[in-house]
Amino acid sequence: FPLWKTNQTLKWEGVWRELGSLGQTASFAIREESGHSLKSSLSHAMVIDSRNSSILPRKGGLLKIHQELAGYTGGDTSFLKEDFEIQLNKSLIWDSVRFNI
Repeated sequence: FPLWKTNQTLKWEGVWRELGSLGQTASFAIREESGHSLKSSLSHAMVIDSRNSSILPRKGGLLKIHQELAGYTGGDTSFLKEDFEIQLNKSLIWDSVRFNI
């Protein structure tokens, strides 16, 4: 959903995972994590994009922020994860583009 100059996304995700087929040489710590697990998470993403093109931008910037909270809505996996991406583009001479991260 758009909010001011941003695009926002809210999402609930449920994932059932299984870690199996371990070799006999797997350590005890790995064997302890084997079996079934359920991840239930809420995530929020915000994007501000002022680039002139999303594929080959020549000018403008991009900011992406993503947060994920797992375990609060159930499941046996819990964590908080934060990601962000910054991109600045500026045109230079001879049709080249400077890209900063």
